[in-house]
Amino acid sequence: MKDADKTKKQLINELENLRQRVHDLEESQARRDFSEEDLKESEERYRLIVEASPVSIMAIRNGRIFFSNPASCKMLAFSDPQDMVGMSALELVAPEYQVEVAKRIKRLEKGRDNPPIEIELCRQDGMRITVESTSVSVPIGGILAAVIIAQDITERTENEKRLQMMGFSIDNALDRIAWIAPDGHFLYANKPACKEMGYTLDEVLSMSVSDVDPNFPLERWAEHYQAVKKTGFMRLETQQISGDGQVHDVEVFANHLKFADHEFMCSFGRDITERKQLEIKLKESEERFRAFMDNIPAVIYIKDENDRHIYGNLKAFESVKKKPDEFIGSTTRDFWPPQIAEKLIELDRKVIRDGIPRITEEWQNTETGDMPWRRDIKFPIKLESGKKFLGGIAIDITETKRSEQKLRKAYEQIDRLRQKLEQENIYLREEIDLQYRHGEIIGQSKAVGQMLHRAEQVAETDSTVLILGETGTGKELLARAIHRMSSRNHRPMITVNCAALPASLIESEIFGREKGAFTGALSGRVGRFEIADGSTIFLDEIGELTPDVQMKLLRVLENGHFERLGSNKTIKANVRIIAATNRDLGQAVHKGSFRRDLYYRLNVFPIRVPSLQERIEDLELLVWAFVKEYGERMGKRIESIPKKSIEALKRCPWRGNVRELRNVIEQSMIISKGPTLKIQLPGIRGLEETQAMLLKDVERNHILKILSQTGWRVRGNAGAAELLGLKPTTLEARMKKLGVVRPK
Repeated sequence: MKDADKTKKQLINELENLRQRVHDLEESQARRDFSEEDLKESEERYRLIVEASPVSIMAIRNGRIFFSNPASCKMLAFSDPQDMVGMSALELVAPEYQVEVAKRIKRLEKGRDNPPIEIELCRQDGMRITVESTSVSVPIGGILAAVIIAQDITERTENEKRLQMMGFSIDNALDRIAWIAPDGHFLYANKPACKEMGYTLDEVLSMSVSDVDPNFPLERWAEHYQAVKKTGFMRLETQQISGDGQVHDVEVFANHLKFADHEFMCSFGRDITERKQLEIKLKESEERFRAFMDNIPAVIYIKDENDRHIYGNLKAFESVKKKPDEFIGSTTRDFWPPQIAEKLIELDRKVIRDGIPRITEEWQNTETGDMPWRRDIKFPIKLESGKKFLGGIAIDITETKRSEQKLRKAYEQIDRLRQKLEQENIYLREEIDLQYRHGEIIGQSKAVGQMLHRAEQVAETDSTVLILGETGTGKELLARAIHRMSSRNHRPMITVNCAALPASLIESEIFGREKGAFTGALSGRVGRFEIADGSTIFLDEIGELTPDVQMKLLRVLENGHFERLGSNKTIKANVRIIAATNRDLGQAVHKGSFRRDLYYRLNVFPIRVPSLQERIEDLELLVWAFVKEYGERMGKRIESIPKKSIEALKRCPWRGNVRELRNVIEQSMIISKGPTLKIQLPGIRGLEETQAMLLKDVERNHILKILSQTGWRVRGNAGAAELLGLKPTTLEARMKKLGVVRPK
């Protein structure tokens, strides 16, 4: 743009020179002292200047164009300068400017020059452009002509408009906006900022932040500025004093910006004094409401359409012996036996659906006997948004019903004793969430308690954990429990089954690979360690790792560094490692198949998972847990399990441990038709006949027998692995070791 302006000025000077030259030539011609060759040379020089000019030059006589240079053609979207010759100049002018331009052309044709002007022209393609036009009167061929020099300033005009709009928007924004120098002094403040601070702009520009915000004296401002500079953005709430001495609560959003060689903070502020006052009033109102509700001698609660409690008063918490955070989100099923809970839930739904209040009486938790009798007044609540809730007020009527209960108990005592003897294990359905349940780990035996105690000890640290135990004991469940109790539980635990991956791919799966790292690696891949950054990685069957992967894993344990396969770029990951194996790693180290230094690194905090035989007292609790799980999946309801069936299950060897027990219960649930579970015991017979055989022979024969039953199908539903309670990969490894091959 600057070059074009310079060229334009040069052209104007040249035109002035040309006009003087023409005058001189006319005099010289009259005197016959100017040669024809000099005249041609001068004309050629000026023609070249005009043709090469980057700005538009047009010559007009009698209101029509008789010359235009290539720049005019390009600016007005013509394909050839000759296309413009003969056109009326006004055809190119926007209608609102035509009258003025016509006057200017007439003045030029009369020998009078015009001052510069900005007008809009219409291009051949219909677009309108803004040009800055300079025009002079020049005699050409002895006749005056209007020479128009025009420069397209559309982009400059638009930019100027945008700048004006930006300035207007900032100065008239609803929020206060200020620019603050690193030393805390104001560089700029918009109108709302000046108005709310109670100062003029000149006054603000002579002040610093500490003059209006006592929370930020200059010595603290430097620290605050560096904090915003480091993060790039910060939100805070502070108090500022206006010019009239009033204190205002202000919410501030600060951004660190750098423009050219200058850095500053751009601050967006909003007065939240009124909001703060409303919050205080709302808090006081909530406190009064809570105090009122908590002192009412009745249980008051509100539930949503999904039967979840969203409110309860103090009496409600005390009535069910729950803390507030335990009560909120709980459902009827958490406090009542299944039969009563379903009736209550259906009644609640009916109240919400019909919009009619109902009163119930004589509901009691008959299983534990620790819930009082009460009269429950249920009523619908509907918000303006259309959401529906259920409100309830429960009044204790225990004393009213006590005499009736005593009489009824006398008649029911004999029946209750009989039911207690026959179905005492039915109570276990409500005992799954016991002291030693961590997520999916169920048990209250001493062995499980010791295992979970060690897990709790190490969970809050970042130490490496080695979980040892037989197949099917729940090593992965323990790893997940440790992760849930750790400080890394905000991210999911990443699991790698080292035995399930081929040796050729395990390294790229764990550490990742680059494109082309090996034949078939058509794309890059992020490894499990990178995905687990900031979380926990669980390496199951760690004893199956190849020596190369063992070496890389040792390096990760030592300093957290590794490289993707096919890359020399070092990656650092903050990963907590939990490993598990059913192998004797000490024996593997002795044989040389497992690195000794890696073993010591992994064996920082070993935890042994007991086999099912070692915690056989948990079997009944596990059975009920599996019954509940599969009952919900299959839509079945099991009320009792014969005691003799439980005893029979306790006598089984359970080589597949808890996994095998789970499969047995699932099979039993499938074949059970009524409310009593029909146990399908594991199909191992002829044990007495094989007692004299070697253990590996017994195992081999049993695997062959199960494979024969499944038609040699190892994987899938009702496959050999599922019947044996083993992972398919584990079964395949045992078959290979024992030489079990399908007959041809």
